[in-house]
Amino acid sequence: MILGAMVRILALFSHFMIISLVILLSIIVLRQRISLLALSTLLFIILDSLGLLFLSCFDIRIFLPYLENYHLEQPLLENEFLLVRQLSAHWIFLILVSLALIIELIIFQGQRKNHFATNSFSRTRILFCIIVLLFLGLLAYLRYFFFGPGFQALSVSRIMFKNTVEAVSTRSAVSRLIQPGQGAYLASLASYIIFPLISFLLVLCWGNNLAKLITIFMFGLSQMYAIQTVQKAPIVFHIVTYSMFLIFAYNSNEEVKIINYIRKNIIKLVVLSLGVGSLSYTVMFGQNPVNAFLSTLGRLILVPGNTESLWFFVFPDVLDYLGITFSINTNMKIIHNVAYYSTGNISSANASFIAVGWSGYGYLGVILASSFFILYLLTVDYFMFSLSKKAQLLLAASIFAPLFFLVSGSIMDFLSKGGIISFLGVIILKFSKNSVNHLRWVKNEH
Repeated sequence: MILGAMVRILALFSHFMIISLVILLSIIVLRQRISLLALSTLLFIILDSLGLLFLSCFDIRIFLPYLENYHLEQPLLENEFLLVRQLSAHWIFLILVSLALIIELIIFQGQRKNHFATNSFSRTRILFCIIVLLFLGLLAYLRYFFFGPGFQALSVSRIMFKNTVEAVSTRSAVSRLIQPGQGAYLASLASYIIFPLISFLLVLCWGNNLAKLITIFMFGLSQMYAIQTVQKAPIVFHIVTYSMFLIFAYNSNEEVKIINYIRKNIIKLVVLSLGVGSLSYTVMFGQNPVNAFLSTLGRLILVPGNTESLWFFVFPDVLDYLGITFSINTNMKIIHNVAYYSTGNISSANASFIAVGWSGYGYLGVILASSFFILYLLTVDYFMFSLSKKAQLLLAASIFAPLFFLVSGSIMDFLSKGGIISFLGVIILKFSKNSVNHLRWVKNEH
């Protein structure tokens, strides 16, 4: 008993110190430049790593009133071995990301007092890319909504329910209408990637009233798919993403320091996220405003780490590791198996990319998943540095909402739910840069 308590205290103290140092390092990077890696690290710590400090200390059901009709497993309360196993997996990611952030500091050290005031893009090439993307997106929607079950699913879908049980049963009924090969996956890619990417290009390169109207139209198209899933996450995803595009597009100043700009707009982002999240619980689950707000906080900060612990409980003690190829991707069968073998019920047990990496091959799987994610963002950050501040802020806006899927899915889920927009955006802007006009360096007076 005493030994277990000492192990628990030492592990939690170590975890607190590590996440504090990584947060400090991320802020140092953000004081110099916009870094998707630093922003992603901060958000992941807030949504997942930070919650582990509370999950092992007290019962979290008070913060989850929307789950009042469900039995909630909280294995970290009594299992010190499981706690150390889960925390150490997080430490691997946090150590690797710290090394990557130090690399960013070194690479951009000599250029920190300069930034590009503007980029010269060929609007003709940008417009060509937009037309191609719009064609592909509408083609995917045509396949799913007109020649598949999309409109039928949309017609029976609704977003207002009396309680969680009714919402889940309706979601299950709608999901039975959809079978593989009917175009649902391509429609989801259009909803999460293609239409937001079009809006990103429009508000960056035009930003006029017509661009605003088309962005609103893209938002409507994205919500068509989101509503028929009968899930709150896709709906909230699009509200946050498109709203952030507008916030960053029309409130960016090339002469303002990065950290000052983030500090200025952080309240807007927090209010937007908590407000939309609370509203979704009120509308979809019939929660009163207080319970809706508590549910939003609990779902954002506590649920990811708690569900994640089920994966560390199941693998490898109950089920064998799935194999190294499953470290960056998973599927619903695996998710249901984790829920069944950890709780005895067949339900969803979505977990973070760290838990998915663990299910693949333990610590080696965590290293693989973490390295993949870090190298991806390092690559985007490297090429993003040559873009204007407005472009960088819009790219940061494009990755904000997809990061929420990173704490409830795999690396591939993150990419397919909009995480790849930043990479595609950089590629398109590089392709569309006028070769005749060179980028103009200006001295940052701040």
